[in-house]
Amino acid sequence: MEFTKTKVIPFISLGLGHSFDASNQFEQYGLWYGGRLGVLIKLTPKIRLNLDFRDESQILETARLITTI
Repeated sequence: MEFTKTKVIPFISLGLGHSFDASNQFEQYGLWYGGRLGVLIKLTPKIRLNLDFRDESQILETARLITTI
């Protein structure tokens, strides 16, 4: 379904979440957030090109030293 007939569509996306360490009994790891800013370009009726800039960051609640060799 197409909502617009234009060939270039700007977009913005924001994300927020929380991460867990699956290798350590799903211990809470920290807050995750990010965002994207870009354009979707329709090249053909079946092919689209997505160009974007994104930034993702995480605030860690714990820090561990891993000493495996």
